Amino acid sequence: MGLFKKSLRRNVLLAVCPNEEGIAVAQVRREKGRSPTLEYCEYLQSPNIHVQNDQLKNLVKNKHLEQIECTSALELGAYSLLLTEAAEVPANELRNAMRWRVRELIDFPADDAVIDVFDVPPQKKGGNRMVYVVAARTPFVKQRVDQLLEAGLKLDVVDIPELCFRNIASLLPEDAGGVAFICLARQRGMLTLTHQGTLYFSRRLQTGAEILWRDNAAIRRDDADEFTAEIKEWLDSIVIELQRSLDYYESNFSVPPIAGVVVAPLGKKVRGIAEYLSSQLGLKCRVLDLNDLIDCPRPVPELAQVLCLPALGAALRSETDAA
Repeated sequence: MGLFKKSLRRNVLLAVCPNEEGIAVAQVRREKGRSPTLEYCEYLQSPNIHVQNDQLKNLVKNKHLEQIECTSALELGAYSLLLTEAAEVPANELRNAMRWRVRELIDFPADDAVIDVFDVPPQKKGGNRMVYVVAARTPFVKQRVDQLLEAGLKLDVVDIPELCFRNIASLLPEDAGGVAFICLARQRGMLTLTHQGTLYFSRRLQTGAEILWRDNAAIRRDDADEFTAEIKEWLDSIVIELQRSLDYYESNFSVPPIAGVVVAPLGKKVRGIAEYLSSQLGLKCRVLDLNDLIDCPRPVPELAQVLCLPALGAALRSETDAA
């Protein structure tokens, strides 16, 4: 099974994304001429793999998920994403050729890796064709595939968060002119730059939203007009990463400057974050509420939006996705 090879055959897609703390589940329905509908979204908390397996089997049985096409996504840290020059070989030989090209760039034997490749948009400086190469340990991918198949799911695709977040960003109105999409989990995060549904650049962030999730976290000073020094330092680190990424984007691609910045749900509503980022960057910024982005029969709680974000992005994969 390739990482992100097959196109969809149905208008309903289920995404199941286990991680060390639980299982994120999202089910999306797409119908021509209508915005996507989030039919089901839930995070099943469990750090125990055996409990997870039982939860999955019960979920499949109780929700009758056996006949719904299923996708999944690897979590950050479970794979390497490398930007490198493409080998000059026929398209059907590219994946194997890139295995040899990246063997010195990964910290495990290339023979033990699942490899896949997707294109990078042409750069304004010309030169050779560049591609992103995804490399994941075969035993880890096999464990994920086996876990979902044994639960009775009809698994078709294993994706990566960069492409899942691209799927979400492509629905944002800002994407028409180019959007920076910032996604923050508890310990780390990711920044993607997309334009009209195409992923141009991604950067992993070594900062997450845990600072906001702490009990009784002090967000503002006593006067309630300024962020605390800790929160300000956290926001400034995001600004620096974003500025570096925007510089790279504008220097290397023949596209207009990014039209806006959208921050994915943070798990907690914090007044002033978008305004602070906007003042530092000189760009329109906002914090996303998934309930405003896609049709949801029932509102998705703030924390569930964070925990299920990769699963939602995976479930938004469309027939036209080339990767």
